[in-house]
Amino acid sequence: MLAEWYKWLGERIDLSLDLIIYLRTTPDTVFARMKGRGRAEESTVPLEYLSALHDTYEDWLVNNSIPEEDFDSQRNRHVIIIDANQTKENVAKQCRLRIQEFLHELTTGEQECNK
Repeated sequence: MLAEWYKWLGERIDLSLDLIIYLRTTPDTVFARMKGRGRAEESTVPLEYLSALHDTYEDWLVNNSIPEEDFDSQRNRHVIIIDANQTKENVAKQCRLRIQEFLHELTTGEQECNK
């Protein structure tokens, strides 16, 4: 159903990506945070699943080793990688800083976003 909805939207509006903010964490950090929250819907997610998901994101956003048609994305999009293994406050600070840098580069005509 979601794929059909995405396809329908894509036929009507431009869904191309300009920017992706990747909040990069280790699977162990994600697992510990999920356990710490104690949410029932997260209680059965195994560490192995989080590791596989992490590897897929790394291949897609960092290594560019997944064919773009598999994600229906463009290779020229910018990826800002934030180390999200730190506190929420530090992650928020880094996000603000990196988005400001991206917008500055965008408005001054520079084409490449520092990763």
